[in-house]
Amino acid sequence: MGETTTKHKPVHNLPSRNHFFTGREDVLTKLSELIKSNKALAINQAIAGLGGMGKTQTAIEFCHRHIADYEAILWVKSENETDINNSYLELANLLELVDSNNANAQALKIDQIVNLVRNWLTANSNWLMVLDNLEDPNLMKHYLPTNHQGHILITTQAHNLGYFAKTINLEKMDSPTGAFFLLKRCGLLQENDSLDKAGQVHINLAKQIVKEMDGLPLALDQAGAYIQNTQSTNLALDRYLRLYKDAKQAVKLRDKRGKFTSDHISVTATFSLAFDKVKKKSSVAANLLKACSFLSADFIPEEIFTKTGESLGDELSILVNDDADWDEVIEVLLGYSLIKRDVNNESLSIHRLVQAVIQDLMDYKSKQNWVKRLIKSLQNLSSGNAQDPQHWPQYQRLFPSIYSILSLSKLNKYASFEFMEAARLFNQVGLYCQTQGFFNESLEIFFILLNIITKLEGESSVCMANTLHNIAWAYDSLGNYPVSLKYLYKALYIKKSILEEDDLSVANTLNSIAGNHTMQGNHVEALELYQEVLSIRRKKLNINHPEVASCLESIASVYNEQGKYAEALTLYKEALSTYETDFDKEHFNPLRGADTLNNIAAVYYNQGDNKKALYFFQEAFDIRERLLSGNHFSIAQSLYNIGEIYRKEGKFKEALENFQQALSINKKVFGNEHHTTAQTLNSIATIYSQQNKNEAALEYYHQALSIYKQTFPSTHLDIAGTLMNIATTYDEQKNYQQAELLYLEALNIFRLGKHHLYTGQVLHNLGHLYQVSNKELEAVNCFTEALTIYDELFAKHPEYIRNLLSLYSDLLLKLNRNNEAQPLLDRITLLNLSD
Repeated sequence: MGETTTKHKPVHNLPSRNHFFTGREDVLTKLSELIKSNKALAINQAIAGLGGMGKTQTAIEFCHRHIADYEAILWVKSENETDINNSYLELANLLELVDSNNANAQALKIDQIVNLVRNWLTANSNWLMVLDNLEDPNLMKHYLPTNHQGHILITTQAHNLGYFAKTINLEKMDSPTGAFFLLKRCGLLQENDSLDKAGQVHINLAKQIVKEMDGLPLALDQAGAYIQNTQSTNLALDRYLRLYKDAKQAVKLRDKRGKFTSDHISVTATFSLAFDKVKKKSSVAANLLKACSFLSADFIPEEIFTKTGESLGDELSILVNDDADWDEVIEVLLGYSLIKRDVNNESLSIHRLVQAVIQDLMDYKSKQNWVKRLIKSLQNLSSGNAQDPQHWPQYQRLFPSIYSILSLSKLNKYASFEFMEAARLFNQVGLYCQTQGFFNESLEIFFILLNIITKLEGESSVCMANTLHNIAWAYDSLGNYPVSLKYLYKALYIKKSILEEDDLSVANTLNSIAGNHTMQGNHVEALELYQEVLSIRRKKLNINHPEVASCLESIASVYNEQGKYAEALTLYKEALSTYETDFDKEHFNPLRGADTLNNIAAVYYNQGDNKKALYFFQEAFDIRERLLSGNHFSIAQSLYNIGEIYRKEGKFKEALENFQQALSINKKVFGNEHHTTAQTLNSIATIYSQQNKNEAALEYYHQALSIYKQTFPSTHLDIAGTLMNIATTYDEQKNYQQAELLYLEALNIFRLGKHHLYTGQVLHNLGHLYQVSNKELEAVNCFTEALTIYDELFAKHPEYIRNLLSLYSDLLLKLNRNNEAQPLLDRITLLNLSD
């Protein structure tokens, strides 16, 4: 047959266009550009992706957009030979290659029909053939001519078709695109409407549904059809969301299609069918998929299977240390895009709805067994000390999957953790979270652990006491000191009931209680407890043991808070001497010496001796840099401390360089939303404030405040400190009304402590604000309380007191209260003489 004569009216057997089609412009553009640049060449192009990702709909949309660019567009269902044969028979009729009225033509065998179509493809050009849902490219050898001048577009679940076609992978819809599609699909937007027309309430609800569906177009289409068929009010989106969040209802909804949506089977049917195909090819692959359904969807470390697969049952045990078997199993799953593999990170990922459907297909007992096996596997991989930095990279890899398992407990879903491996795993992960500043997560994990320990060992065991201690530690880190103290005393009660009074474990809890009192400003109580701890440790341990030195440092920290700098330095140096004796190779850690040097530097910093502070900060930095990797958080801490010295001396360029380096490390180690990141942002803001770059300062302060508010409770000191910094900036801008509000908000938090230094500072600043605002009585009250705090904490420390005395005395003189002003003026004279 010669060239087709239907140039102006293309021959096609395309499915109907989907008027709800949304997005995918990047994929459509890539395909269009390829065709424009290679119009006369044979091109094989594939759209690949998970079932339900919209591959077929994208191909249909492309064809309809380019229907005028081709003489013929031929649609071939290609899942198996039967589908292809039926499609070729349809094409033979479409292209008028057979006479449907001729009895001899009707008797043609399928091979003859295929040859007729092949010959037409060879003889003609400017045609596009779509091979929809092609599983096996080898099938097409029989159906396609070797030489042709047409274009072939393939849709497939296989992630890679090798030499047969270039592949564009179709990803899930982002939140705005998915919401737009859903709102059109359920009838709340018309075809040509913009997203804004739906209103913010509907848009927000739609975005929540997109999140639940993990951006899968089929699931969104299914949800839209359900909503459209059942809605009677504008609350339909909210109702669907509530239904879907109910686990039992979600199972039903995943398997439910609308009345007029026969073009595609449901989400459940789609993934069930793919899972059945996987099972036929490899039972090992099917079991791997089951295991993955309980782990983190976005990041599943391969070592869970390649290193500890024996914990996951006999079938998966063959994957341990066998690269060939592993690759073969992964290839089966990649063939249906049921997983993705990141070779560089040696990890897998899986769509959340695939996980949900695979779990739906399992009975309750099977789910319990898989959770138990996975916990054992994860515990084997996380046996290293969670507080040792060298093990953090491994915990970082495992944490998302461990947390995914833990979330099952929150949902009360087939998660029975009442066995020792679970207790060990959650204890280690809770400690890891604490070291990384994930305080809310650590608290959540320790409470789960508390329930496990209660069921395994009862309420009076060392494990129970230690878990209570860890819960207290988490509350302490969150700044909730009263609640922390409550749990510490519970732990102490249990330990004293089953251990000797002078047991080291008892001493450890006493030490934490002392630390809690220190943070609340109860210095007398703290010192008494530290002395008790010191007595026990000296009795039970070698006098040069690091834990003895650690207790000396704790006492020194209280002296530092009280302004007793000489006493603090003596104890810090004694501790440093202990660390440097290296009496026990097993316990010696030169990094502890670096920490002590850092503490010594902090004392000199508080004394205003910047030269000595810088020397010791630099000494600590040199040790850390020598022993640790360049991205270690301790190096960031040293850079930060040295930057603070530069800032204090007005060397803003050097300070900013140090802060930026510290910020870069902290973001790499902890992420953008961590409290250490916020601390560095705060200091950068302070530099900008000192340079009168107030707008830049406020930007950084607000970034820091946002992080602190996400991390800590509203009464945390870091929140109050940042509020005070922002207030000071407004104060300098003469925005006194805004500054006053923030000073008072900070003061309310600081007052929760006892005569805390920061309480004095905010009163000092607030008093000055009242002074310049002609609110003399309020200023006098603030100055009086601030001076009382300074005198208690820093009686011999002029840096905090001199400016306050000057402001206070000037105000009293202005008010003709000379008798009250004179003692203050005398103190200023004495301070000047002592300089």
